[in-house]
Amino acid sequence: MVVYDATRNYNSLGCRWGTISTAVGKFHGFWEQLERNPQSGSTPEDMIKQARRMYKELGDQPFRYEHCWEIMKNNPKWCSQQLTKSGISKKQKLVDGSFVDNSLPNGDNVINLDTEINNSNGVTRPDGRKATKEMKKRAVIEKGVVDVLGNLQCTLEKQFDFNREELELKKEKDKRESELREQVIKMELELKERNQKMKEKAQKRKEQERILNKDLTNLQPAVRETFERMQAKILKEWENDFQGGG
Repeated sequence: MVVYDATRNYNSLGCRWGTISTAVGKFHGFWEQLERNPQSGSTPEDMIKQARRMYKELGDQPFRYEHCWEIMKNNPKWCSQQLTKSGISKKQKLVDGSFVDNSLPNGDNVINLDTEINNSNGVTRPDGRKATKEMKKRAVIEKGVVDVLGNLQCTLEKQFDFNREELELKKEKDKRESELREQVIKMELELKERNQKMKEKAQKRKEQERILNKDLTNLQPAVRETFERMQAKILKEWENDFQGGG
């Protein structure tokens, strides 16, 4: 069972959410441009495909969070944040804390930020039962996004643990194979040495048998005496080998 560190998991989710939110916001901007100025005969699927192409061409990589965008595009809170981001660049802040919309002539339509406006975030705020319903809907959507990120985090950590286990198993397998090779090499060397000793012993025994079987009748006395001492020595060695089990 994998034990998660709550702080690390929260920070990881926050970082992941920032990456997804930025990418989704960029894609959403392309999609809104196409939706405001649709080409004749284009379908919603065509606009999504075109937005994908625009994202890839400008970002040098494909858009990977379309499943998140499908959830987030219907979230009033997230949409109002996108409207604020896109609209703030068209306004210029005054000294008294107000904003002037530069798109209007002569700086008309001054908005005082100290005045409470129900739709200041670009989305009308519901009240009463409608507000409760919207809050519940928003909570469900946000929970869906968090669940997606949580499942992704869990999948990544499981994959990491799996890869680590695979690496440990490979190391253990390589270690066993290395030990087995060393044992085989050692056995081969021992066998080779044993065969060499047996070969040398066989050659020595053959020479000893030649000396023991030599006819000493016609030899000079000194030579005969030398062979007799050699024969006696060989017989003594054979006797010791027999008694010692060799």
